[in-house]
Amino acid sequence: MARLQASLLATVAVAIAAAAMLATPAYGASYTVGNPGGSWDTQTNLTNWASSISFHPGDELVFNYDATAHDVVEVTHDGYRSCSPAASGAVSASALRSDADTVQLNATGTRYFVCGVVSYGNGAAPGFSASLGSMLVAGGERRRLGIRALAAARKTAPVTGVKKPRRYRPGTVALREIRKYQKGAELLIRKMPFLRLVREIAQLHKNDLRFQSHAVLALQEAAEAYLVGLFEDTNLCAIHAKRVTIMPKDVHLATRIRGERQ
Repeated sequence: MARLQASLLATVAVAIAAAAMLATPAYGASYTVGNPGGSWDTQTNLTNWASSISFHPGDELVFNYDATAHDVVEVTHDGYRSCSPAASGAVSASALRSDADTVQLNATGTRYFVCGVVSYGNGAAPGFSASLGSMLVAGGERRRLGIRALAAARKTAPVTGVKKPRRYRPGTVALREIRKYQKGAELLIRKMPFLRLVREIAQLHKNDLRFQSHAVLALQEAAEAYLVGLFEDTNLCAIHAKRVTIMPKDVHLATRIRGERQ
């Protein structure tokens, strides 16, 4: 590719915004600019590479390039907007020219990198920018994210803090559990806890009693059938009192209506 006159300043710029996070991770990811298939040059289309990456504090950038044609200079926002790595817009005193430079993203905020070579010969200044560490936009010229893009970026930003527990309307969870057991054929009480209960009650009368598994299962089904019927009547008593919560007095009233003595 033929080069144009040296009066044209071509800038390849990277603006990387790390998402605001409360804590910096101990180990971050390493991203090679333009990888795979590209590098820090004007021929690489960085749109697809950048759109799938969300940068965070602790990550690092690796710049692979031809040191005879490119370099890496970190600049301020004004230096990036003016397409100039001059001293007034530069953050670092000297450019990186080792052809394999690594930059640590160890702080939140936005950082800008440009190539300070005066000419690339393509008549344009290709560059790409990032917003909130979640999206990079690349093309033949620098683009600013509009209001809609910023709103979308805010929606995709990670939310920090403790998630507020959801509060359901009274009776919602109870109805969900009731439907669960209505659809299934499982017992309400686990077999082993019920077996231990039967043995404890039996030891109050006689120590050497033994029960067959079918007998214990029959006792459990009978006990659960009784409890289900009792709580059905108890729920009706609570509804009659214009409540959704079953209270001990509802159980006492249901047993009296059923003619049972306590």
